[in-house]
Amino acid sequence: SNAMRHCATTRHCAWAALGVATIAQFHSIPHVAAVNPGLMLGISNSGLDYARQVAVPILLKDIKGVTLPDINGDVHTPVGSVDYSISSIQIQDVTLTTSALSFTTTGVSLSLSGAKMSATAHWHYRENSFPHISDSGSVDISISFSITSTIDCIVDPVSRAPQLTMKACNFDISSVDVDFHGGASWLYNIFKGLIESAVKDALGKQLCPIVENELGPANAALKKLPMNVTLTHGVVASYALTGNPIVTSDYLVTPHSGSFTPANITAPCPFTPPPVPLNASLPRMIYVWVTAFEPETAGWAFQQAGTLDFLVTPEVIPASSPVQLNTSTFSDIIPALSSKYPNLNMTIEVVGRAPSPVLVKVTPAALNVSLFFDLHFNVLTANGTSIPVFVLNSTGNAAGTVTCNSSKSGEATLYFAIELLDVDVALQSTQIGPFDVNPLEALVEIVIQGVVLPSINQAGAKGVAIPMVDGVSLVNAQVVLAKDYIRVDSDVVYNPTALIA
Repeated sequence: SNAMRHCATTRHCAWAALGVATIAQFHSIPHVAAVNPGLMLGISNSGLDYARQVAVPILLKDIKGVTLPDINGDVHTPVGSVDYSISSIQIQDVTLTTSALSFTTTGVSLSLSGAKMSATAHWHYRENSFPHISDSGSVDISISFSITSTIDCIVDPVSRAPQLTMKACNFDISSVDVDFHGGASWLYNIFKGLIESAVKDALGKQLCPIVENELGPANAALKKLPMNVTLTHGVVASYALTGNPIVTSDYLVTPHSGSFTPANITAPCPFTPPPVPLNASLPRMIYVWVTAFEPETAGWAFQQAGTLDFLVTPEVIPASSPVQLNTSTFSDIIPALSSKYPNLNMTIEVVGRAPSPVLVKVTPAALNVSLFFDLHFNVLTANGTSIPVFVLNSTGNAAGTVTCNSSKSGEATLYFAIELLDVDVALQSTQIGPFDVNPLEALVEIVIQGVVLPSINQAGAKGVAIPMVDGVSLVNAQVVLAKDYIRVDSDVVYNPTALIA
């Protein structure tokens, strides 16, 4: 139903006019079936390398926290059979020569090469037979190793959200060097083999699980992203993954629904997303592609919900207008109106036209917005009765702008605005006979300019932050116009909070 509201209250209608308000959620509207995604999110090699710079130090810190068990046993030595122990093994440092994070056909591959781990320990032995000779000292241990792990990016079958999973992991120790302090030379030959075997076994059981465990906080952060965003009047913005990620050697792109649905409406969406070509060269870290499908489905959803309807009363029209909402001012334009209903106030019901009051055409040169509203003119009688007299169709031609600015905290916000260029008017129906609508174009423009646009632009001026996982913010985000879509190009910065801890 189209619920009429006074124009003063419509200014609080955050209808997400251009549909670019919520571009990082990951869920869907079940009945909107689209071959092409309405929204895409991508990370480039540059972004992946930044992720490597962030993730590898965290990974090395966790590897440094590995616990190596004491080594105990008995062995035959030049001094006889002895019980020995290598205890208090403490990893002192983990360094890395080379690390790489690259795209695979289904996700990414992580490799750590030339990694070195330094550790200290205490050794002790005691001869089993009399006179029970014993000795002790310290030992420095140096371990050279490498790790290669393949991580897939998949679609969670239940939530339809992106999920990271470890496909494979390989760990290799190339060498173990020991340096004994104190004791006889035979200690080296015996204990080196014992230490090497025990270290390989302990690290082999722990390092790959450490890599896999790092995916847990990342997946938890992804799940915190809003799955469905309920806007005014129950309209839901939802961005499900519509398929598996698109992965090349240069980028990983996730396709999303990018659709809006009105509450309790089962009618199918009348729009379908256009295809979006992916550039081979993506120098910035992350990218967001927003197609015209989003603002158009937003307009459709809010039109279906009745939230793009306005009631214009006489006091809304400025005194400078030659035509006021009183029949007396229509005497020269529509004589039949002023003659039949002399000196009576009027109202205009401004109704967003189905299927959507908003159509967007994006080109590299401009963002053109068409606004479709029907204006129902009514006469108010002395007893308060509203009598319909005629309906005008209006088509507003507007220029749209979208900007993306970063706040002091680094969070990026999208802003949008519409500037009306001109209005075309046609007579849809009349109860007072035909008349020339051209003299009413100025009044219609006043209504669109003074009632409809302020509601849209007030929401746009507030802006909407691009939702990001905890700790990640956009930096120097830029908006690029292209054929049938808007693209946001940005770098990112990570502040250690909760993404990977």
